[in-house]
Amino acid sequence: MFVPILDERKAEIEKIEHKTFVYDDKRSTRNELDIYYPLNSTLTKDGKTPILFFVYGGGYSSGSKEFPEPFSMGYRALGSFFAQHGFITIIPDYRLVPEVKFLASSEDIRDAVNWIFTNVDVIAIPSIPAM
Repeated sequence: MFVPILDERKAEIEKIEHKTFVYDDKRSTRNELDIYYPLNSTLTKDGKTPILFFVYGGGYSSGSKEFPEPFSMGYRALGSFFAQHGFITIIPDYRLVPEVKFLASSEDIRDAVNWIFTNVDVIAIPSIPAM
């Protein structure tokens, strides 16, 4: 399986800076997103850093931005991989059905994207312009 590979590359994965932000402070759960920052940015023609917004699968009824042990490095590895290739990588969490009614999960994703656009100055690396 992939756990031995992640363990072998743990130091490489963990060298990528990442931060967790709350994108909706009106709720107390599943309202965070992780942002992984590139060491060196691959700039677009406009001189901006590309952003990859990754939504994990599960049909809005299962999943999380964090796997339980021993798979906990799974999405961290994904965020780290794309950050190593010059992308600011964002992985949000969102509420799941049946705890919420259908569309709430999609609205959470929308809210996370909107938060990114309204908080560019908070998430950006000063030396690397985002978006």
